[in-house]
Amino acid sequence: MMKFLGLALALLVSAILASCGGTSSTPNYPLGGSITGLTTSGLVLASGGQTVAPISTATTFAFGTPLPSGTSYAVTVQTQPATETCVVTSGTGTAAAASASSVVVTCTVNQSTLTGTITSLTASGLVLATGGQTVAPAANATSFAFGTALANGSSYAVTVLTQPVGLTCTVSNGAGSIPVATPVTVACIVSSGSMVSTLAGNGTLGRVNGPATTASFFGVDAIGFDSAGNFYVAESNNQDIREISAAGVVSTFAGNGVPNFVNGPAATASFFGPAGVAVDSAGNVYVGDNSNHAIRKISAVGVVSTLAGTGAHGFTNGPGTTATFYYPQGVAVDSAGNVYVADTFNNAIRKISAAGVVSTLAGTGAAGFVDGPAATASFSAPAGVAVDSAGNVYVADTANNAIRKISPLGVVSTMAGTGAVGFVNGTAATASFSAPAGVAVDSAGNAYVADTSNNAIRKISASGLVSTLAGGTAGSVNGPAATASFFIPTGIAVDGTGNVYVTDRGTGIIRKITP
Repeated sequence: MMKFLGLALALLVSAILASCGGTSSTPNYPLGGSITGLTTSGLVLASGGQTVAPISTATTFAFGTPLPSGTSYAVTVQTQPATETCVVTSGTGTAAAASASSVVVTCTVNQSTLTGTITSLTASGLVLATGGQTVAPAANATSFAFGTALANGSSYAVTVLTQPVGLTCTVSNGAGSIPVATPVTVACIVSSGSMVSTLAGNGTLGRVNGPATTASFFGVDAIGFDSAGNFYVAESNNQDIREISAAGVVSTFAGNGVPNFVNGPAATASFFGPAGVAVDSAGNVYVGDNSNHAIRKISAVGVVSTLAGTGAHGFTNGPGTTATFYYPQGVAVDSAGNVYVADTFNNAIRKISAAGVVSTLAGTGAAGFVDGPAATASFSAPAGVAVDSAGNVYVADTANNAIRKISPLGVVSTMAGTGAVGFVNGTAATASFSAPAGVAVDSAGNAYVADTSNNAIRKISASGLVSTLAGGTAGSVNGPAATASFFIPTGIAVDGTGNVYVTDRGTGIIRKITP
Protein backbone atom coordinates (compact mmCIF):
# COMPACT_ATOMS: atom_id res chain seq x y z
CA MET A 1 0.00 0.00 0.00
CA MET A 2 2.78 2.45 0.91
CA LYS A 3 4.63 1.60 -2.33
CA PHE A 4 1.51 2.42 -4.34
CA LEU A 5 1.08 5.75 -2.54
CA GLY A 6 4.76 6.66 -3.21
CA LEU A 7 4.39 5.99 -6.92
CA ALA A 8 1.22 8.07 -7.09
CA LEU A 9 2.91 10.91 -5.27
CA ALA A 10 5.88 10.84 -7.67
CA LEU A 11 3.57 11.00 -10.68
CA LEU A 12 1.68 13.91 -9.14
CA VAL A 13 4.90 15.87 -8.51
CA SER A 14 6.07 15.22 -12.06
CA ALA A 15 2.78 16.50 -13.45
CA ILE A 16 2.93 19.59 -11.27
CA LEU A 17 6.50 20.33 -12.39
CA ALA A 18 5.55 19.91 -16.06
CA SER A 19 2.56 22.23 -15.74
CA CYS A 20 4.75 24.85 -14.06
CA GLY A 21 7.56 24.68 -16.68
CA GLY A 22 9.76 22.54 -14.57
CA THR A 23 12.89 20.92 -15.79
CA SER A 24 11.21 17.77 -16.94
CA SER A 25 9.24 19.58 -19.85
CA THR A 26 10.49 19.58 -23.52
CA PRO A 27 11.47 23.14 -24.73
CA ASN A 28 10.30 24.51 -28.13
CA TYR A 29 12.48 26.55 -30.50
CA PRO A 30 11.37 28.95 -33.32
CA LEU A 31 12.44 27.84 -36.77
CA GLY A 32 13.67 30.73 -38.94
CA GLY A 33 16.69 32.72 -40.07
CA SER A 34 17.95 35.49 -42.33
CA ILE A 35 17.24 36.52 -45.95
CA THR A 36 19.49 38.56 -48.23
CA GLY A 37 18.73 39.97 -51.68
CA LEU A 38 14.95 39.41 -51.76
CA THR A 39 13.45 42.24 -53.83
CA THR A 40 10.24 40.72 -55.19
CA SER A 41 7.28 38.76 -53.84
CA GLY A 42 6.49 35.11 -54.46
CA LEU A 43 9.05 33.30 -52.30
CA VAL A 44 7.58 30.39 -50.30
CA LEU A 45 9.71 28.35 -47.86
CA ALA A 46 8.66 24.95 -46.50
CA SER A 47 9.66 22.57 -43.70
CA GLY A 48 7.81 19.58 -42.25
CA GLY A 49 4.38 20.55 -43.49
CA GLN A 50 4.77 24.22 -42.58
CA THR A 51 5.19 27.07 -45.08
CA VAL A 52 6.07 30.74 -44.79
CA ALA A 53 5.96 33.44 -47.51
CA PRO A 54 8.32 36.33 -46.68
CA ILE A 55 7.36 39.67 -48.20
CA SER A 56 9.66 41.37 -50.69
CA THR A 57 12.61 43.17 -49.07
CA ALA A 58 12.28 40.96 -45.93
CA THR A 59 15.57 40.30 -44.16
CA THR A 60 14.32 37.61 -41.74
CA PHE A 61 11.70 34.85 -41.66
CA ALA A 62 10.14 32.51 -39.07
CA PHE A 63 7.74 29.59 -39.35
CA GLY A 64 4.56 29.92 -37.31
CA THR A 65 4.91 26.83 -35.07
CA PRO A 66 8.07 26.38 -32.95
CA LEU A 67 9.74 22.97 -32.95
CA PRO A 68 10.20 20.84 -29.85
CA SER A 69 13.81 20.30 -28.92
CA GLY A 70 15.40 17.50 -30.89
CA THR A 71 12.95 17.69 -33.78
CA SER A 72 14.54 17.39 -37.21
CA TYR A 73 13.90 20.13 -39.80
CA ALA A 74 14.73 20.66 -43.46
CA VAL A 75 13.96 24.10 -44.90
CA THR A 76 13.53 24.16 -48.66
CA VAL A 77 12.33 26.64 -51.31
CA GLN A 78 8.85 25.53 -52.29
CA THR A 79 8.22 28.43 -54.70
CA GLN A 80 10.80 30.77 -56.22
CA PRO A 81 10.03 34.49 -56.64
CA ALA A 82 9.16 35.53 -60.21
CA THR A 83 12.45 37.19 -61.11
CA GLU A 84 14.91 35.78 -58.59
CA THR A 85 16.51 32.52 -57.55
CA CYS A 86 16.76 31.84 -53.80
CA VAL A 87 19.05 29.23 -52.21
CA VAL A 88 18.86 27.84 -48.67
CA THR A 89 22.02 27.14 -46.68
CA SER A 90 22.22 25.73 -43.14
CA GLY A 91 18.68 24.56 -43.83
CA THR A 92 18.76 21.13 -42.15
CA GLY A 93 19.36 20.10 -38.57
CA THR A 94 17.81 19.25 -35.25
CA ALA A 95 15.94 21.91 -33.31
CA ALA A 96 18.09 23.47 -30.61
CA ALA A 97 18.60 26.97 -29.26
CA ALA A 98 21.03 28.10 -31.96
CA SER A 99 20.49 25.96 -35.02
CA ALA A 100 16.75 26.46 -35.54
CA SER A 101 17.11 30.21 -35.97
CA SER A 102 20.25 30.23 -38.13
CA VAL A 103 18.87 29.13 -41.51
CA VAL A 104 20.21 31.37 -44.32
CA VAL A 105 18.32 32.21 -47.53
CA THR A 106 20.21 34.06 -50.28
CA CYS A 107 18.37 35.49 -53.33
CA THR A 108 19.85 36.77 -56.59
CA VAL A 109 18.14 38.47 -59.51
CA ASN A 110 17.77 36.33 -62.61
CA GLN A 111 19.46 37.75 -65.72
CA SER A 112 19.22 37.09 -69.43
CA THR A 113 21.23 38.24 -72.44
CA LEU A 114 19.29 40.32 -74.97
CA THR A 115 19.74 38.79 -78.42
CA GLY A 116 18.07 38.91 -81.81
CA THR A 117 18.34 38.07 -85.49
CA ILE A 118 19.44 40.18 -88.48
CA THR A 119 18.59 39.78 -92.15
CA SER A 120 20.32 41.28 -95.21
CA LEU A 121 23.05 43.17 -93.35
CA THR A 122 25.48 43.41 -96.27
CA ALA A 123 27.53 46.39 -95.04
CA SER A 124 29.24 47.54 -91.86
CA GLY A 125 28.22 50.47 -89.71
CA LEU A 126 25.06 49.21 -88.02
CA VAL A 127 24.90 50.15 -84.34
CA LEU A 128 22.01 48.98 -82.15
CA ALA A 129 21.26 50.44 -78.73
CA THR A 130 19.19 49.71 -75.66
CA GLY A 131 19.49 51.64 -72.44
CA GLY A 132 23.16 52.55 -72.14
CA GLN A 133 24.38 49.57 -74.15
CA THR A 134 25.34 49.41 -77.81
CA VAL A 135 26.32 46.59 -80.14
CA ALA A 136 27.83 46.87 -83.64
CA PRO A 137 27.28 43.68 -85.67
CA ALA A 138 29.74 43.07 -88.48
CA ALA A 139 28.74 43.00 -92.12
CA ASN A 140 26.81 39.84 -93.02
CA ALA A 141 26.05 39.07 -89.37
CA THR A 142 22.80 37.17 -88.88
CA SER A 143 22.41 37.76 -85.16
CA PHE A 144 23.37 40.15 -82.39
CA ALA A 145 23.80 40.00 -78.62
CA PHE A 146 24.29 42.84 -76.15
CA GLY A 147 27.28 42.37 -73.89
CA THR A 148 25.74 42.92 -70.46
CA ALA A 149 22.93 40.64 -69.28
CA LEU A 150 19.76 42.36 -68.09
CA ALA A 151 17.76 41.56 -64.97
CA ASN A 152 14.64 39.53 -65.64
CA GLY A 153 11.63 41.79 -65.42
CA SER A 154 13.51 44.85 -66.63
CA SER A 155 12.39 46.54 -69.82
CA TYR A 156 14.32 46.97 -73.05
CA ALA A 157 13.85 49.02 -76.21
CA VAL A 158 16.20 48.21 -79.08
CA THR A 159 16.72 51.04 -81.57
CA VAL A 160 19.01 51.70 -84.53
CA LEU A 161 21.58 54.22 -83.33
CA THR A 162 23.57 54.27 -86.58
CA GLN A 163 22.51 52.95 -89.98
CA PRO A 164 24.96 50.88 -92.04
CA VAL A 165 26.39 52.36 -95.22
CA GLY A 166 23.83 52.29 -98.03
CA LEU A 167 21.24 50.39 -96.02
CA THR A 168 18.17 51.14 -93.93
CA CYS A 169 17.63 48.78 -91.01
CA THR A 170 14.45 48.61 -88.99
CA VAL A 171 13.73 46.83 -85.71
CA SER A 172 10.67 44.65 -85.11
CA ASN A 173 9.52 43.49 -81.67
CA GLY A 174 12.15 45.81 -80.28
CA ALA A 175 10.50 46.60 -76.93
CA GLY A 176 9.49 44.32 -74.09
CA SER A 177 10.61 42.82 -70.80
CA ILE A 178 13.41 40.38 -70.03
CA PRO A 179 13.34 37.44 -70.65
CA VAL A 180 12.41 38.06 -74.28
CA ALA A 181 9.04 36.58 -75.17
CA THR A 182 8.98 37.49 -78.86
CA PRO A 183 12.38 37.49 -80.62
CA VAL A 184 13.82 40.86 -81.63
CA THR A 185 14.46 41.05 -85.38
CA VAL A 186 16.39 43.55 -87.46
CA ALA A 187 15.73 43.72 -91.20
CA CYS A 188 17.92 45.73 -93.59
CA ILE A 189 17.15 46.94 -97.12
CA VAL A 190 19.07 48.99 -99.68
CA SER A 191 18.53 52.70 -99.01
CA SER A 192 17.08 55.15 -101.44
CA GLY A 193 17.41 58.90 -100.94
CA SER A 194 19.20 60.79 -98.17
CA MET A 195 19.92 58.94 -94.96
CA VAL A 196 20.54 60.29 -91.47
CA SER A 197 22.95 58.51 -89.14
CA THR A 198 24.97 59.23 -86.01
CA LEU A 199 28.57 60.29 -86.50
CA ALA A 200 29.36 60.42 -82.77
CA GLY A 201 27.63 60.56 -79.42
CA ASN A 202 25.59 58.10 -77.38
CA GLY A 203 22.72 60.50 -76.71
CA THR A 204 23.61 61.05 -73.06
CA LEU A 205 24.93 64.50 -72.19
CA GLY A 206 28.46 64.20 -70.80
CA ARG A 207 32.18 64.47 -71.49
CA VAL A 208 33.38 60.97 -72.34
CA ASN A 209 36.08 60.26 -74.92
CA GLY A 210 36.68 57.02 -76.81
CA PRO A 211 34.86 55.26 -79.66
CA ALA A 212 32.34 57.52 -81.37
CA THR A 213 29.43 55.24 -80.49
CA THR A 214 30.07 55.45 -76.74
CA ALA A 215 31.48 58.99 -76.45
CA SER A 216 29.33 61.76 -75.01
CA PHE A 217 29.10 65.52 -75.57
CA PHE A 218 27.39 68.46 -73.88
CA GLY A 219 26.53 71.71 -75.59
CA VAL A 220 27.54 70.86 -79.16
CA ASP A 221 27.23 74.22 -80.93
CA ALA A 222 29.34 74.04 -84.09
CA ILE A 223 31.34 71.64 -86.24
CA GLY A 224 34.17 71.90 -88.77
CA PHE A 225 36.53 69.44 -90.42
CA ASP A 226 39.98 69.30 -91.94
CA SER A 227 41.26 67.83 -95.20
CA ALA A 228 42.14 64.55 -93.47
CA GLY A 229 38.56 63.89 -92.41
CA ASN A 230 38.94 64.82 -88.76
CA PHE A 231 36.05 66.74 -87.20
CA TYR A 232 36.20 69.47 -84.57
CA VAL A 233 33.26 70.28 -82.30
CA ALA A 234 32.80 73.44 -80.23
CA GLU A 235 31.19 72.47 -76.91
CA SER A 236 29.91 75.46 -74.98
CA ASN A 237 28.90 73.47 -71.89
CA ASN A 238 32.06 71.39 -71.69
CA GLN A 239 34.22 74.46 -72.34
CA ASP A 240 36.35 72.70 -74.93
CA ILE A 241 36.97 71.66 -78.52
CA ARG A 242 36.56 67.94 -79.16
CA GLU A 243 38.00 66.00 -82.08
CA ILE A 244 36.39 63.07 -83.89
CA SER A 245 39.14 61.34 -85.83
CA ALA A 246 38.62 59.93 -89.31
CA ALA A 247 38.80 56.52 -87.63
CA GLY A 248 35.86 57.38 -85.37
CA VAL A 249 37.62 58.04 -82.06
CA VAL A 250 36.65 61.04 -79.92
CA SER A 251 39.24 62.98 -77.92
CA THR A 252 39.61 66.41 -76.35
CA PHE A 253 41.49 68.57 -78.84
CA ALA A 254 41.84 71.65 -76.62
CA GLY A 255 40.45 72.93 -73.34
CA ASN A 256 40.67 71.70 -69.77
CA GLY A 257 36.92 71.83 -69.20
CA VAL A 258 37.07 74.80 -66.81
CA PRO A 259 35.64 78.15 -68.00
CA ASN A 260 38.52 80.60 -68.20
CA PHE A 261 40.70 82.57 -70.65
CA VAL A 262 44.08 80.84 -70.73
CA ASN A 263 46.39 80.37 -73.73
CA GLY A 264 49.20 77.85 -74.15
CA PRO A 265 49.31 74.07 -74.67
CA ALA A 266 45.94 72.69 -75.73
CA ALA A 267 45.64 70.42 -72.70
CA THR A 268 45.91 73.27 -70.20
CA ALA A 269 44.34 76.10 -72.20
CA SER A 270 40.81 77.18 -71.35
CA PHE A 271 37.74 78.60 -73.10
CA PHE A 272 34.45 80.05 -71.91
CA GLY A 273 31.38 78.96 -73.83
CA PRO A 274 33.00 78.22 -77.23
CA ALA A 275 30.23 78.38 -79.83
CA GLY A 276 31.92 78.47 -83.25
CA VAL A 277 34.66 76.51 -85.00
CA ALA A 278 36.38 76.53 -88.40
CA VAL A 279 39.52 74.93 -89.85
CA ASP A 280 41.92 76.31 -92.45
CA SER A 281 43.90 74.40 -95.07
CA ALA A 282 46.96 74.21 -92.78
CA GLY A 283 45.02 72.53 -89.98
CA ASN A 284 44.69 75.58 -87.73
CA VAL A 285 41.40 75.64 -85.82
CA TYR A 286 39.58 78.92 -85.10
CA VAL A 287 37.11 79.24 -82.25
CA GLY A 288 34.35 81.74 -81.55
CA ASP A 289 35.00 81.93 -77.79
CA ASN A 290 31.60 83.36 -76.96
CA SER A 291 31.72 84.36 -73.30
CA ASN A 292 35.35 85.46 -73.53
CA HIS A 293 34.32 87.87 -76.34
CA ALA A 294 37.31 86.64 -78.33
CA ILE A 295 38.42 84.63 -81.36
CA ARG A 296 40.94 81.97 -80.42
CA LYS A 297 43.32 79.98 -82.62
CA ILE A 298 44.59 76.45 -82.04
CA SER A 299 47.64 75.71 -84.15
CA ALA A 300 48.10 72.43 -85.94
CA VAL A 301 50.65 71.45 -83.26
CA GLY A 302 48.19 72.13 -80.44
CA VAL A 303 49.01 75.58 -79.08
CA VAL A 304 46.15 77.93 -78.20
CA SER A 305 46.46 81.69 -78.73
CA THR A 306 44.12 84.66 -78.98
CA LEU A 307 43.65 85.80 -82.57
CA ALA A 308 41.52 88.81 -81.64
CA GLY A 309 39.65 90.17 -78.66
CA THR A 310 40.64 91.45 -75.26
CA GLY A 311 38.24 89.43 -73.13
CA ALA A 312 36.03 92.46 -72.53
CA HIS A 313 32.94 93.02 -74.67
CA GLY A 314 32.78 95.97 -77.04
CA PHE A 315 32.68 96.99 -80.71
CA THR A 316 36.18 98.16 -81.56
CA ASN A 317 38.08 97.55 -84.80
CA GLY A 318 41.84 97.54 -85.29
CA PRO A 319 44.68 95.18 -84.38
CA GLY A 320 43.47 91.91 -82.92
CA THR A 321 45.06 92.62 -79.55
CA THR A 322 42.92 95.73 -79.07
CA ALA A 323 39.77 94.88 -81.04
CA THR A 324 36.64 93.89 -79.13
CA PHE A 325 33.61 91.68 -79.79
CA TYR A 326 30.31 91.05 -78.04
CA TYR A 327 29.42 87.36 -77.60
CA PRO A 328 30.74 86.17 -81.00
CA GLN A 329 29.54 82.77 -82.19
CA GLY A 330 30.07 81.37 -85.70
CA VAL A 331 33.41 81.63 -87.48
CA ALA A 332 34.55 80.81 -91.03
CA VAL A 333 37.90 81.05 -92.80
CA ASP A 334 38.69 81.55 -96.49
CA SER A 335 41.59 80.28 -98.58
CA ALA A 336 43.54 83.50 -97.98
CA GLY A 337 43.43 83.11 -94.21
CA ASN A 338 40.78 85.75 -93.54
CA VAL A 339 38.46 84.86 -90.67
CA TYR A 340 34.80 85.91 -90.64
CA VAL A 341 32.89 86.23 -87.38
CA ALA A 342 29.19 86.36 -86.54
CA ASP A 343 29.44 89.02 -83.82
CA THR A 344 26.07 88.20 -82.35
CA PHE A 345 25.34 90.91 -79.79
CA ASN A 346 26.92 93.57 -82.00
CA ASN A 347 24.51 92.55 -84.79
CA ALA A 348 27.43 92.57 -87.20
CA ILE A 349 29.71 90.43 -89.33
CA ARG A 350 33.35 91.09 -88.55
CA LYS A 351 36.47 90.22 -90.55
CA ILE A 352 39.93 89.42 -89.23
CA SER A 353 42.52 89.74 -91.98
CA ALA A 354 45.37 87.29 -92.38
CA ALA A 355 47.53 90.04 -90.85
CA GLY A 356 45.33 90.06 -87.72
CA VAL A 357 43.46 93.32 -88.26
CA VAL A 358 39.76 93.42 -87.33
CA SER A 359 37.18 95.34 -89.38
CA THR A 360 33.42 95.37 -89.75
CA LEU A 361 32.41 93.57 -92.93
CA ALA A 362 28.71 94.41 -92.65
CA GLY A 363 26.22 95.71 -90.11
CA THR A 364 25.67 98.99 -88.32
CA GLY A 365 25.68 97.49 -84.83
CA ALA A 366 21.96 98.14 -84.38
CA ALA A 367 19.48 95.30 -84.72
CA GLY A 368 17.49 95.48 -87.94
CA PHE A 369 16.61 93.79 -91.21
CA VAL A 370 17.97 96.02 -93.94
CA ASP A 371 19.64 94.96 -97.19
CA GLY A 372 21.97 97.11 -99.31
CA PRO A 373 25.50 98.44 -98.89
CA ALA A 374 27.36 96.65 -96.08
CA ALA A 375 27.90 99.87 -94.12
CA THR A 376 24.18 100.56 -93.81
CA ALA A 377 22.77 97.03 -93.83
CA SER A 378 21.60 95.54 -90.57
CA PHE A 379 21.28 92.14 -88.92
CA SER A 380 19.67 90.85 -85.74
CA ALA A 381 21.68 88.45 -83.54
CA PRO A 382 23.51 86.61 -86.36
CA ALA A 383 24.83 83.28 -85.08
CA GLY A 384 26.28 81.37 -88.04
CA VAL A 385 28.59 82.32 -90.90
CA ALA A 386 30.09 80.58 -93.95
CA VAL A 387 32.19 81.67 -96.93
CA ASP A 388 32.45 80.23 -100.44
CA SER A 389 35.38 80.11 -102.87
CA ALA A 390 34.19 83.28 -104.64
CA GLY A 391 34.25 85.31 -101.42
CA ASN A 392 30.50 85.42 -100.77
CA VAL A 393 29.71 85.33 -97.08
CA TYR A 394 26.54 83.61 -95.87
CA VAL A 395 24.91 84.53 -92.57
CA ALA A 396 22.40 82.70 -90.41
CA ASP A 397 20.56 85.81 -89.23
CA THR A 398 18.92 84.16 -86.27
CA ALA A 399 16.54 86.75 -84.85
CA ASN A 400 15.48 87.78 -88.38
CA ASN A 401 14.63 84.15 -89.23
CA ALA A 402 16.54 84.54 -92.50
CA ILE A 403 19.68 83.60 -94.41
CA ARG A 404 21.58 86.64 -95.63
CA LYS A 405 24.39 86.96 -98.16
CA ILE A 406 27.24 89.47 -98.40
CA SER A 407 28.79 89.72 -101.86
CA PRO A 408 32.53 90.31 -102.44
CA LEU A 409 31.54 93.88 -103.43
CA GLY A 410 30.03 94.45 -99.99
CA VAL A 411 26.33 94.30 -100.82
CA VAL A 412 23.98 92.56 -98.39
CA SER A 413 20.92 90.69 -99.68
CA THR A 414 18.41 88.24 -98.27
CA MET A 415 19.08 84.81 -99.70
CA ALA A 416 15.95 83.26 -98.16
CA GLY A 417 13.39 84.02 -95.48
CA THR A 418 10.61 86.55 -95.00
CA GLY A 419 11.64 87.59 -91.50
CA ALA A 420 8.59 85.96 -89.95
CA VAL A 421 8.80 82.75 -87.95
CA GLY A 422 7.56 79.78 -89.99
CA PHE A 423 8.30 76.48 -91.66
CA VAL A 424 7.50 77.04 -95.33
CA ASN A 425 9.39 75.67 -98.34
CA GLY A 426 9.34 77.05 -101.86
CA THR A 427 10.85 80.13 -103.40
CA ALA A 428 13.42 81.96 -101.34
CA ALA A 429 11.24 85.07 -101.15
CA THR A 430 8.30 83.20 -99.59
CA ALA A 431 10.07 80.49 -97.57
CA SER A 432 10.33 80.83 -93.81
CA PHE A 433 12.59 79.64 -90.99
CA SER A 434 12.58 79.69 -87.20
CA ALA A 435 15.74 80.95 -85.49
CA PRO A 436 18.30 79.43 -87.89
CA ALA A 437 21.66 79.21 -86.11
CA GLY A 438 24.02 77.56 -88.59
CA VAL A 439 24.79 77.82 -92.29
CA ALA A 440 27.14 76.01 -94.68
CA VAL A 441 27.67 76.19 -98.44
CA ASP A 442 28.88 73.64 -100.98
CA SER A 443 30.96 74.11 -104.12
CA ALA A 444 27.81 74.33 -106.30
CA GLY A 445 26.42 77.27 -104.34
CA ASN A 446 23.77 75.36 -102.42
CA ALA A 447 23.35 76.53 -98.83
CA TYR A 448 22.46 74.25 -95.91
CA VAL A 449 20.77 75.63 -92.82
CA ALA A 450 20.46 74.37 -89.26
CA ASP A 451 16.89 75.58 -88.75
CA THR A 452 17.12 75.39 -84.99
CA SER A 453 13.62 75.95 -83.65
CA ASN A 454 12.06 73.94 -86.49
CA ASN A 455 14.33 71.00 -85.59
CA ALA A 456 15.12 70.69 -89.28
CA ILE A 457 17.92 70.86 -91.80
CA ARG A 458 16.93 73.00 -94.77
CA LYS A 459 18.52 73.40 -98.19
CA ILE A 460 18.57 76.52 -100.35
CA SER A 461 19.47 75.59 -103.92
CA ALA A 462 21.72 77.78 -106.02
CA SER A 463 18.59 78.71 -107.99
CA GLY A 464 16.83 79.92 -104.83
CA LEU A 465 14.44 77.12 -103.91
CA VAL A 466 14.09 76.15 -100.25
CA SER A 467 13.39 72.53 -99.25
CA THR A 468 13.64 70.39 -96.13
CA LEU A 469 16.64 68.11 -96.35
CA ALA A 470 15.80 66.23 -93.14
CA GLY A 471 13.87 66.56 -89.90
CA GLY A 472 11.04 68.81 -88.83
CA THR A 473 10.05 67.16 -85.55
CA ALA A 474 11.88 67.05 -82.22
CA GLY A 475 13.69 63.76 -81.66
CA SER A 476 16.79 61.75 -82.44
CA VAL A 477 15.58 59.24 -85.02
CA ASN A 478 17.98 58.09 -87.71
CA GLY A 479 17.11 56.54 -91.05
CA PRO A 480 15.51 58.00 -94.20
CA ALA A 481 15.72 61.79 -94.17
CA ALA A 482 11.97 62.08 -94.59
CA THR A 483 11.31 60.37 -91.26
CA ALA A 484 14.46 61.32 -89.31
CA SER A 485 14.25 63.83 -86.48
CA PHE A 486 16.54 66.36 -84.79
CA PHE A 487 16.45 68.28 -81.54
CA ILE A 488 17.82 71.84 -81.53
CA PRO A 489 20.32 71.56 -84.40
CA THR A 490 22.77 74.49 -84.32
CA GLY A 491 26.01 73.87 -86.21
CA ILE A 492 26.31 72.57 -89.76
CA ALA A 493 29.04 71.71 -92.28
CA VAL A 494 29.10 70.11 -95.74
CA ASP A 495 31.93 68.18 -97.39
CA GLY A 496 32.99 67.86 -101.01
CA THR A 497 30.81 64.82 -101.69
CA GLY A 498 27.63 66.37 -100.32
CA ASN A 499 27.58 64.79 -96.87
CA VAL A 500 26.11 67.19 -94.34
CA TYR A 501 27.17 67.17 -90.67
CA VAL A 502 25.01 68.61 -87.90
CA THR A 503 25.53 69.33 -84.20
CA ASP A 504 22.26 68.24 -82.61
CA ARG A 505 22.54 70.30 -79.45
CA GLY A 506 19.48 68.99 -77.66
CA THR A 507 20.68 65.39 -77.76
CA GLY A 508 24.46 65.91 -77.67
CA ILE A 509 24.80 63.90 -80.88
CA ILE A 510 26.74 64.69 -84.05
CA ARG A 511 24.60 63.63 -87.01
CA LYS A 512 25.47 62.87 -90.64
CA ILE A 513 23.17 63.21 -93.64
CA THR A 514 24.32 61.15 -96.61
CA PRO A 515 22.90 62.08 -100.03
